Amino acid sequence: MRSIEEILAEAIGRPEMLKTGRAQLALRQWPQVVGPMLASKCQPDRYEKGVIWVVAAEAAWAQEIHFQKAIILSRLNEVAGENLFLDLRAGARPPRPSSAPRD
Repeated sequence: MRSIEEILAEAIGRPEMLKTGRAQLALRQWPQVVGPMLASKCQPDRYEKGVIWVVAAEAAWAQEIHFQKAIILSRLNEVAGENLFLDLRAGARPPRPSSAPRD
């Protein structure tokens, strides 16, 4: 018997899309991963091939995310239940109107 992941990967044709979907589910836990203070100042913007891009309200908050990079990646991978998050990049710019992370 084949797993649902195998069937969907074959149907979609791109296993990376499945990883992106699983990453998006983990990113919905952002406030629990980084805590309420960082979550109010920084948010995930997108996930691409193992890299999460984070936008911060100010450069100081982007730097704080950078300092906590290893911890954040570890927690995200723990939430995801697999090693989906390989790197994190943070920058300062006004957040997008939507609070949901993009693909």
